[in-house]
Amino acid sequence: MKFVRYGILPVISGLLYPLAAQADDSSKIEEIIVKGKISTAMPSLPDLNKKLSKVAGGTNLIDLNRLSNSTATLNDVIGKEPGIIMQEFFGGNDHPRLNIRGSGIQENPANRGVNLLYDGLLVNQADGSFIIGLLAPEQTRFMTVYRGENALQYGGTSLGGAINLISRTGRNSDNFIRLQAGSHKFYNGSFGIGDKFKKWDYFIGAGYSRSDGYRKNSKGERFNVAGNFGFEGAENISNRTFVHYVHNDFAIPCPLHKQTALDHPEAVIGEGFSNFPQPAALPMPAVMHPRFGWKARGGWDGVLNVMKRKAHRTTEQFRLANKTHIETENMNHDLGVSYIWTDDTFTNPLSHTVVDSGTLAVNYALNAQAQFLTSEDHISFNAAFNTGNMPTEFWVNNLLDGTKLYKYADFEMSANNVVLSLEYSGKVTQEIEVVTALQWLKSKRNLSGIASTPPSPGHFDKVKLNLAQDLTFDEWNPKIGVIYHASDMVRFYSNFSRSTEAPTFNHLVSRTVGPLIMPGAVVAPPAVPPFADVENSSGAILKNLKMQTAWTFEIGTQGDLEDVSWQASYYYSKVKNELITLVKDFAVNAETLNYADDTIHQGIEFGLDYGFLNNIASQDDRLSVKIIYNYSRFTFDGGIYAGKKIAGIPEHVIFAELNYNYNDQFIFAPNIKWQPNDNYVDHSNTQVQDSHFLLGLKLSYKMEDQLNFYADFKNITGKIYQSSYMIRGVSAVNQPTFLPADGFNFSVGMSYAW
Repeated sequence: MKFVRYGILPVISGLLYPLAAQADDSSKIEEIIVKGKISTAMPSLPDLNKKLSKVAGGTNLIDLNRLSNSTATLNDVIGKEPGIIMQEFFGGNDHPRLNIRGSGIQENPANRGVNLLYDGLLVNQADGSFIIGLLAPEQTRFMTVYRGENALQYGGTSLGGAINLISRTGRNSDNFIRLQAGSHKFYNGSFGIGDKFKKWDYFIGAGYSRSDGYRKNSKGERFNVAGNFGFEGAENISNRTFVHYVHNDFAIPCPLHKQTALDHPEAVIGEGFSNFPQPAALPMPAVMHPRFGWKARGGWDGVLNVMKRKAHRTTEQFRLANKTHIETENMNHDLGVSYIWTDDTFTNPLSHTVVDSGTLAVNYALNAQAQFLTSEDHISFNAAFNTGNMPTEFWVNNLLDGTKLYKYADFEMSANNVVLSLEYSGKVTQEIEVVTALQWLKSKRNLSGIASTPPSPGHFDKVKLNLAQDLTFDEWNPKIGVIYHASDMVRFYSNFSRSTEAPTFNHLVSRTVGPLIMPGAVVAPPAVPPFADVENSSGAILKNLKMQTAWTFEIGTQGDLEDVSWQASYYYSKVKNELITLVKDFAVNAETLNYADDTIHQGIEFGLDYGFLNNIASQDDRLSVKIIYNYSRFTFDGGIYAGKKIAGIPEHVIFAELNYNYNDQFIFAPNIKWQPNDNYVDHSNTQVQDSHFLLGLKLSYKMEDQLNFYADFKNITGKIYQSSYMIRGVSAVNQPTFLPADGFNFSVGMSYAW
């Protein structure tokens, strides 16, 4: 793919640069150029545009007020953006896989690899993990995405960067109510009410959604409420307090074998369709035993019966935060503090994982501008600290009804992180800006508790051990970049930087649960085999892992002219000690390791909006096209998978939408989503997720700028394909791996603002 790497981006840049040079610099200046300092308290759209223009790398800005269709899920809002790939698991508020530059692509259900923030304050748990289904986009005014190592100012250290959700307030948002319904008994409703009184303002919003899902055992519902109140003082001092509560509950249909996913995409294991051989890892006594063996238990349908085990996830989270902003003539100070409590129970067909966590985070940021070395210098300093406890219990399920049967591990887990970063940018000339930064990170992971010893070939016992582990990671991350401002609306950029990522607790605890256990079975008398004994068939060990590090080079361009806007970035990352998670036979047990050799992450992130026809049928209509192309090529540079592709993300993803807009009232927008190549689901590159081509259509009609009706039709042809999958080292055809995607589905809705 050298043509893609060395051909497409220079061609794009060559085509766009003459447009930039010839453009009138005043084009659209009134819309996005702000003179003076940028407000970091609750920034406006012009503030955000100006702030992102000073980032020497790829970014995204989403104004949710400009989205004419659904904003119910994170996939609705950022799923079709350059550099962001989301793979739905079940299609609702569950745990879709979020990918930015290959960071954390194998993590599910404990996502990691990206810093998530509300109003600049971290919402990741202390070990770096996050629960993506808890985010509520409808209570958000703007979203900014700092891809890769462009998130230093927010304490971001990971390969994936950061996503910042900026809340609706009484100063930046209208009151609204939204109602939505669709396929599979999907319902969604939300509202937001706010106002301001001299120096004070408030905003309160809430939402509820539910769906039966398109597969068996895939019902889900989510309730969220958010509120904030703020004070704007006379001496350039402001303060705002935020409260969030989310309750998310969904059933899990679990993966299927490939052939079942094609023939019966709505099915689950347990309905009689999974007539496949047992895993090769099972010893013959476990296969042939007349009472406890694989065949006696009913094969896949008996051992992983989803309907009987009631696989599900229930999560509850409460967040309280406060942010103070102080502004002087040449300097801004931001001090934020937050506390997040999370109660999370994840139940798969074989086990329960119960986490009750609390995370305290403090952040201080200083932004100053002066004339130290150049005519326009900017200095920013950021200090971020978070600490938290995540006591976790691991249970074996009763295979008759899915309830808790036996606690095989119980750990106290605590983590804390300190991140200090200093960034300087200066204008060498009126067009050229240099950016340098240095970041220091120190992370600790402490684990202690008791766990059963996991089974091993020929060795079965009932020993429970006290386990403990303390890990400390200490790293420096430098960055240097340059921005060439061809005009007020067009820029070219490049940077070279380092990123680091400490392992999460999900990485550090490796668990094993046997599939053939029987409630009440014991080793004595010897007629009962050890693999059927719950205490012998489960266990946990602690892993000693290193920090993942990467060096990244990036080059790109971004611009906005009268009828066209674009962005294009190419990145190349060389990753050391990449955290590779391998799911085992039953798509339940998993183990994480540091890959022994280097890995390469490279890709192109391209987006284009082009209005190419006006006044077609009248003087008030226009036709435009939106094209998103994400190219991701992640490979093993050596080691046991040398030359193979890292499983998890499709190499090519294309989204295109043709938008007919009449008088900003009626929108008719057919679209396609195309994954032209089969995508490997294992690192040995044996099994694939099928390529697919999907047709969609969006409609909206706005009445008097207040009332908007919309409809969204997806997968109009009813294409059968797989939306996501489990990632293994080697994936055999007799292993449940694939999550079937929804067939034809639709939703209709309305929103009213005042």
